Amino acid sequence: IFRECLISAEQQELDGWVELLCQVIIPLHKAPIDEFTLFDDALCKISVTFCEKYFLSFIYIFQGMLRYWPLTSSKKEQLFLHRIGPLLDKADEDIWEFKNKSECEFRDVFCHLAHRIVDGIKSYSHCHYATAEKIFEMLEDDTLQRFVDIYGGKECWVKLYKGLYDISTKFFWKETIDKCLEFMENCKEEDDIPMQYLDDYEKIEKGQLYKKETPYDIEQKKLKQKKIKS
Repeated sequence: IFRECLISAEQQELDGWVELLCQVIIPLHKAPIDEFTLFDDALCKISVTFCEKYFLSFIYIFQGMLRYWPLTSSKKEQLFLHRIGPLLDKADEDIWEFKNKSECEFRDVFCHLAHRIVDGIKSYSHCHYATAEKIFEMLEDDTLQRFVDIYGGKECWVKLYKGLYDISTKFFWKETIDKCLEFMENCKEEDDIPMQYLDDYEKIEKGQLYKKETPYDIEQKKLKQKKIKS
């Protein structure tokens, strides 16, 4: 009923709906996983409907997802990841697809989101196999590849590949390893965006890049330094 009312809402009524989105709908993302799974499907559908009705809704939703991003529940993280593609598909490409990310008004949100996608597999020892497989599946999509390349660039793709390489050589779940190896090969195909960083991928495989520290180790060290300074 709620979604049907939104669909039939007139343009002049949208301010009230957007306020409802920001104050009621988005905070639902912070619910514990046991509760979140009960309404995740409905929340996904209403979020998509908001994006269809008001073109900036996906910005508010992405901001909310980043604010409430699950750090201790792999199952909930997979649900959040699953949400990104459908929302981005509803977004006007004029809002996010730029040759230079500095031209985008919402680049801070998009950069954070691009890195958040990749962060799911930056450390094989902290990665759930289903999360890894979800990210492989997501980044087969051309739109998400473009998004990550614009707002994450080389840093994101190289960090991603290091995570992939560690999973392929150190992980315990054969099915995940096989899917990982397949995705690594796809990253090297000439018609794919990730292929432009092929030289860095080869350095990772030869142990010349991130030999002593992984991207995860480097980021953890930076966090510790910030805590010491503060």
